[in-house]
Amino acid sequence: MLTIQTIMAQTNITKEDVLTFKETLEKAGYFKYVINESEIKTWEKLQIEGLTKYGWLRFPDHPWIVQEETGTYPQDDDKLFDYRTVIIDGDYMFRGGMEHYLKVAKQIFEIRGLKFDIRDENMRWGENNQSNDYHYFKHEVYINDKHIVIADGNLNHMGGFMYFKKYREIIENELKDQKSNEQIRLLNYEDGVVILIGDKNLIKVYEKAIEPFENEMITE
Repeated sequence: MLTIQTIMAQTNITKEDVLTFKETLEKAGYFKYVINESEIKTWEKLQIEGLTKYGWLRFPDHPWIVQEETGTYPQDDDKLFDYRTVIIDGDYMFRGGMEHYLKVAKQIFEIRGLKFDIRDENMRWGENNQSNDYHYFKHEVYINDKHIVIADGNLNHMGGFMYFKKYREIIENELKDQKSNEQIRLLNYEDGVVILIGDKNLIKVYEKAIEPFENEMITE
């Protein structure tokens, strides 16, 4: 599982610190893709709660924002909120969730006016030969008419981290191929990893702005 073990920390972060963080992101264009700007106030509330209590940023999707505002979780809402961050669950991705994550990527690309067409996702299993611990598996898909092999080989030697690496590679390659000026960075949160997408300036600003928080950029 693609996770990072962390311990909740005591925090000296104040509401004013969080508001300064928000203002810094606004100036760097972080909220450029937020559809309903009034919901940024709800995002702010979630960050104040998370950061002043625990020191950790929160990464809400749109249903979480709606639930915070209305008290009801919208089951048919699969939209993102900021179109900047994606929480990664490698195990879920490996155990059938890649389709979901590809649809998340599609949202990210399309709101930027970029292309992310998904077709012909296919998974094939061979016979599970327990005597030699071999179970053939192949997972493939077409993205923008490119044939992508997500996995091909012994299923018993595959896992969430491999799937995450492939997902990241797909997004990075498509951003590059479509001449986007944005790139990917990774950062941690309480019990996992988040993909952050932005241009060089935004990422530089973000990296500096989170220094007082528990979150850190992951260097590889």
